[in-house]
Parts: sequence; structure tokens; C-alpha cells
Amino acid sequence: MPSYTKINKVGHKQSSPWGLVQSITPVCKGIAFVSTSSHGGYRVAQGLAQAKFSPQELAVAAIRQGNYYYFEEDCAWCLVCLTFPEHFPREAWDDAVSSVNHWFPQLLQNATVLQNATHAQRAATL
Repeated sequence: MPSYTKINKVGHKQSSPWGLVQSITPVCKGIAFVSTSSHGGYRVAQGLAQAKFSPQELAVAAIRQGNYYYFEEDCAWCLVCLTFPEHFPREAWDDAVSSVNHWFPQLLQNATVLQNATHAQRAATL
């Protein structure tokens, strides 16, 4: 999982599926990494998530809360990485492919995930 240097402390209470948000790290427009006191994950704006992820991916790997879909940091982060590889370091791509294989093998039948995983594997060898 990538590390970012810019962290915005939350000035007002925001909740996530894992509790109150302590910090938000923007990744790009519509995507941020949120941290709570005990956990975290990627938050993707609803419209962006629905445009980029298949209904199956959202149903299997994401948690919808409010106007966002949340992807847990230990397992589901890989789908965010493979869907938006330009916002992740190249080293993360192989880990993301391995994580999809381990946590979401049923999604490998999905053309989007398979295409993104193949793209990530090819780019990592360049």
C-alpha cells in the first residue's frame, strides 16, 4: 500500500465503516485514504466508483456509506490500486495482483479486474 506525505487532519466528525475518521490523505480527485484509531482504507466517491468498478466488484469488495464506497486497507485496497494504477507506485501493482488472487479470486473472471491486473503485471516488468 502506498504511503503519502500529505495528511489532512479532520476538523469535524466524519464517520467511516471502521469508526470516526482521524485523518484523510487525498490520492486524487474522488479518492482518499482514511484512517481511524484502529483501521482504514480507501474512500472512493460514489459517482467515480460506479463509473470505474463493476457492480460485482462493488458488491463483493466495497462498503457503501453515504456518498462513498470504502475499500478496506488489508484486502480490498488492491481493487483501487488496479483500477487507478497511475496513483500507486509501480511496486504496489504486483502486491495488488496477489491480493486479488488471494482475497477476490471470483473477481478474476471480471474483465475489468483481469485487464487491470494484466496491465499492472506487464508494466512492472518494463
